Amino acid sequence: MKTNLKSKRIEKGMTQGEAAIKCGITQQRLSHYEVGIRQPSLEIVKKLAGIYGITVDELLEEPLEEA
Repeated sequence: MKTNLKSKRIEKGMTQGEAAIKCGITQQRLSHYEVGIRQPSLEIVKKLAGIYGITVDELLEEPLEEA
């Protein structure tokens, strides 16, 4: 999920600070989610999916590794 958090934010053209403010968390906390130090609650996952305009499933799915 951490890979998707960052890539979806970047696809949306948002900084960590912008996304964090919209989500109601600190930039540092979002950074911790993006690098895998912490795991976001389901409530935060839902908020981030809404901010990024995607489904929770899209945010949680693991990207396929290229061979």
